[in-house]
Amino acid sequence: MSSLAVSENNVRVPITIPKELKQQLDNLAKEDKRTFSNLCAKILSDYVQQKKDGE
Repeated sequence: MSSLAVSENNVRVPITIPKELKQQLDNLAKEDKRTFSNLCAKILSDYVQQKKDGE
């Protein structure tokens, strides 16, 4: 698998965000010992779950 390969259960999604937000997310990811990508996936997953739960 190449370094840019994505597992068959995942999809690569390019997004555009403000530079300041990217830096904040990078800092949070580092604090949580996660990658930027993994943190974003968790944030999005948590958001979807909250919507499902009616919050």
